[in-house]
Formats: sequence, structure tokens, C-alpha cells
Amino acid sequence: MSNKFIHNTEIKNYIAGFLDASKVIKFYKDSEGNFQIYVNMMFNHHNNNKLYGFLDQILLELNCKYNVDYRESSKLLYVERNENIKNILEWINDDLYVESKKGKYILNEYLSNVPISKNIEKHYSTIDELLSDFNQDLDIDYDKKEPFKIKQKENVELVPDSYIAGVFDSVGKLSFHIYETEYDTKTGYNISPTVKFSRANMPELFWNLIENWLQQNNIEYTMKTQNNVKTIRIGNKEDIRKFFEIIYVYSVRYPKQIDCYMNRIILQNHTQLTKREFILNLEYIFNNLNINNRNRKYTIEYFKQKWGI
Repeated sequence: MSNKFIHNTEIKNYIAGFLDASKVIKFYKDSEGNFQIYVNMMFNHHNNNKLYGFLDQILLELNCKYNVDYRESSKLLYVERNENIKNILEWINDDLYVESKKGKYILNEYLSNVPISKNIEKHYSTIDELLSDFNQDLDIDYDKKEPFKIKQKENVELVPDSYIAGVFDSVGKLSFHIYETEYDTKTGYNISPTVKFSRANMPELFWNLIENWLQQNNIEYTMKTQNNVKTIRIGNKEDIRKFFEIIYVYSVRYPKQIDCYMNRIILQNHTQLTKREFILNLEYIFNNLNINNRNRKYTIEYFKQKWGI
């Protein structure tokens, strides 16, 4: 079998971004009050057959066995055996930007000394005790709510475009909304797109990397935090166009959606469409993006009834 994927640097960077957004190495408190380390690689393919096949091929080339956890709205690929996690961490090496420090330490100090049929079993009674093993190897700051928050680097490096594509395929979202406008339009309505990165309880370094990349590419964005969930939002059409043009060649999950957004939402001048053209354009968008009409005020049926078409 030809290992065409794992020898491709851009694919390695893509998987690094995908895994960073998935939080590979976790620290948690068990039922007895002890702190533990848990290493788990979770790939969410979002019911996307192309992404599933892509991830399956990479894991196959790395000789990594995985389990499939079927959820109501999604399917997850879990890599849990330590020998398989080793293979992935060693393959990615320095390209796993956020998790690399923790990953290497785990790999060297823990996985090498734990039977491959088991996961990490070392217990710590306090956070300080656990950190005594880490503070010389990791640049970690902590508090009670987020004990393993990685400190922000003074000089955050610029990650590759393919890394950002991996992050976006993992946790990114595309959306749009239809709204009334008083500006000079033939219908009185317009369509506005939005791109979001959203994730809970991620280290600051993760967001620093994304922000630095957006700034370097002159893409404007906003950021907000609510209930430990941080969201980066790109709302300007021109900024979304620049973002799509960069990541399109690397995205596995979103190329079809990006095509639709570019041609029917971003580059389309909705203000000049007639009512019939507006409805036809909306039908194309809804069909290609598999939009559910539930909980939407402005549906195709709404405009057909409103305009008698």
C-alpha cells in the first residue's frame, strides 16, 4: 500500500490543527477526588463521508486501530490504545502546536512505561502534586477553574494555512442569515454570511495561534467568551472571501459548502436580484447546504407566499 497521505507535510499540518481543536491530552478529577491524566484522540467526522474516508486512510497508513462511537447527531473515531497514540504523536512531532509540549512529555514519561493495553493509571491527590511532574517540562500556569491552561507565548509563531483548515474542519461553523434592509434593493431583503471558530475550555495558546494567523492575513474578526466557550467570528463578506480562498484547497469537510457560499452568498449581489431570482438563489443555497427550515422565519415558502410566486 502506498502511504500517500502520511508523507504529505500539508496533511500532517492539517491533522495537527484537527487534533489541537479536539484536545488530545486531558487532565481531570476522578470520582475519588484524585487527579489523573487521560490521553485520548477523538476525530469527529461530522457525518461527512469524505472526511471519514480521509481520516480512516490516515489511521490505516499509521497502522492505528480505532473505535467508532455512534452518537445521535455525529460519529466519533476514538484512538485509545497507547501504542496507536504513540504512532500519531511521533508522526506529527513538532507540528502539534498546542498539544506538542504535553504530548511529548506524556509520550516520553508515561506512555513508554505503561502497558499498551491500558491507559494512564497514575493518580495524584492534588493539582500541585501532579504539576510537580510537569512544571520543569511544561510552561503551564493554572488556577482552580482551568488548572492546565498553557501560558501565552510572547512571540506566537505563524501556523501553516493547512493547520487552520484542520482546525476549521474540526470545530468551525458556517452560517448565514436573511434580513430586511431599507437600502436600495429590488426585494427589500439581503443575505449575510458568518464564519465561526467555537470551542470550550481551550488553552489561550490555541486562540493565540488562530488570532495571529488571521491578523497576518489581514482578516478582521471579533472574539467573545460566554460560559467558558470562546468564539472567533468573521462577519464581513470580504474577510470571509479571503479566508475561504486560503483554506479551500486544504479543507476536506467544507469544499462544497465553501463553493456555495462563495458563488451564491458572498459574490452574489442580492440587492439586484428580482423576487423570483432571490427565491431561486435561496432554493439553491438551502438544497446544497441541507438547510432545515425549522425555527427559521425566512424560508422559501415564506417568500413564495409573501410575493405570490
